[in-house]
Amino acid sequence: QQQGKQQQEQGKQHTQQQQQESQQQRRTTSISAEKYEFIKNMLLRRLWEIQQEQEREAAAAGEAEAAAGMDVDAAAAAAPSREQRAGVVQKELVEWYMQKQLERNAISSVQAAEVEFELAYKVINHMYRKEGLVSVVGAPKRQAGEDDDAFRNRLWKERRLALSPNFVPE
Repeated sequence: QQQGKQQQEQGKQHTQQQQQESQQQRRTTSISAEKYEFIKNMLLRRLWEIQQEQEREAAAAGEAEAAAGMDVDAAAAAAPSREQRAGVVQKELVEWYMQKQLERNAISSVQAAEVEFELAYKVINHMYRKEGLVSVVGAPKRQAGEDDDAFRNRLWKERRLALSPNFVPE
């Protein structure tokens, strides 16, 4: 029994150590409210533009199919689903944001670019988890043999984002 208690205690210590390491890996980032609002508004504006463009394209495609007398069910079966086309891949949204920052000369070094890149991902995550402004409308499937960390990393970059139905443009 004594040996069992020692093993149980060692297991608890190991679990506590893992939790502490995990918390150290997750860094909290503090930015000014002004900076957060700037990043948030740029990303939301871009998502809004993409959504509007996708809706116009979908409407035009539907009108063209109707004018051509196409079988709507057959056309729908051949085309990618709306969910597959909806939104934007998160990585592409962040790349757009970074490009805009470079155009504004807001990034002066590689280190500043890395910080800005990380901030953009964190702001998106906050808009999704805390504010409900962004929805995930698609995610990649796990590849054969892909480990948990690799899949999580790829999922984080390749998920498709769209404005939440709760979003009201200003």
